[in-house]
Amino acid sequence: MTTPQLSHPMRRTIPSPAAVAITLSWTVFTLTPSFAVAETPETTVRPGKTSPEAMYRETPGVHTPAGPPATTVPADTAQLLFRAAASTGEGAIWHPGRRSLLWVDIEGKTLHEYVPPAFGKVSCGTGELMSGTKPAGSDTLRTVMTVPSVTRRWTFDRMVSTVVPETDSTVIVAVQNRVERIDLNSDTREVLARIDDRNGSVRTNDGKCDPAGRLWLGTMAFAGTPGAGTLYCLDPTGIPAGTRDLSGPAGQNTSEPTARYAAGQTREPASGTTTQNPPEPAGPNGILRTSAPLIPSVKLGSVTISNGIVWSADRRTMYYVDTPTRRVSRYRYDDSTGAIAYEGIAVQIPEEMGFPDGMTIDRCGNLWIALWGGYGVGCWNPHSGELLHRIFVPCPNAASCAFGGENLDTLYITTAGGTPDSRLRQDYPLSGSLFVCKPGVYGVKACFFYKKN
Repeated sequence: MTTPQLSHPMRRTIPSPAAVAITLSWTVFTLTPSFAVAETPETTVRPGKTSPEAMYRETPGVHTPAGPPATTVPADTAQLLFRAAASTGEGAIWHPGRRSLLWVDIEGKTLHEYVPPAFGKVSCGTGELMSGTKPAGSDTLRTVMTVPSVTRRWTFDRMVSTVVPETDSTVIVAVQNRVERIDLNSDTREVLARIDDRNGSVRTNDGKCDPAGRLWLGTMAFAGTPGAGTLYCLDPTGIPAGTRDLSGPAGQNTSEPTARYAAGQTREPASGTTTQNPPEPAGPNGILRTSAPLIPSVKLGSVTISNGIVWSADRRTMYYVDTPTRRVSRYRYDDSTGAIAYEGIAVQIPEEMGFPDGMTIDRCGNLWIALWGGYGVGCWNPHSGELLHRIFVPCPNAASCAFGGENLDTLYITTAGGTPDSRLRQDYPLSGSLFVCKPGVYGVKACFFYKKN
């Protein structure tokens, strides 16, 4: 079957031979031929995302502000949108009801919301946001906006890693060892589920909702210990998704932990008997009302750093990233049950492009992957494995990306900056900021929790 290719009306190629200097409004950085990374992606573990500075120190080739490697595929440069100085900006997602971008700073224990100005315009490579207003004495409409129209934030007592929409006023957030609902208008909060943190050695990481409204959420060890993470699925009906999952790569057969949930049996009482739990009714605003904590079901074990996850438009395929493998794995996905079966590798990230992190999908089915150590985002065709496009940012570690805006044609990119006094922040002062670009394609709407999307 022929797969639609990425269409871009303003494609341009950055030459690969010599270093090319590109001057932007915020800084100057150089495109160099290549840089080295760990030689054995199968066994070498990227340091935990709780330490972006450690990744920066231990990765050869990114110790000086030389910029990203050259590329022969079409490329753009994202512009600075919001100077946030996040330790690890993660979990970017567009909330269509609020018309805003939600994202988190993991170590900063903060949920951010950015509401773009209604009249704003975005383009790639200019380093500006054009407001559409004409300054006094000027004949041009290009005006740099240095302050976003609206920004909000909510803080937590522990690291926060994931946010997904539920209603126009509520979102679901993963906070280190639990999942909770927060009302963004009243700031009221409710714990929905507990996540096993293995005696404080593991925390939640990236996650998203599938088309059926289930929350898929991964974990990783604080130390980046190989195989210490897990991919969970949290079904808002209270019935853990999938009665038995076929195993993925070696070491990931996890059918046993979910086998007891056959036929929707879950929430085992203290007596040890198993009871049937029908879906609980929603409240007047479509919010799930729970009488007991929801039980996460294990989907994959022996994961190291659970990261990006998306689903195809036909709801038959799930794509998933375990970062140190440098792979995007393909799984057969059953939308009615949430069961998955490993089918192979969709994308293999080249060593010189860093490690795959957060991920989103466009309307053509192509994958846009944030590249940790790769200075931006890459777009791949998951059927052919072909690299189609690159978006550069002026800092090494891109952590997540999401399409947003009224037409879902704006790509937002979050980055990691480490601690304020880190070498990474000194060499790349915009690390941790939020960037934006219009690459000429359209994304898809985010899936809501507890809603058939």
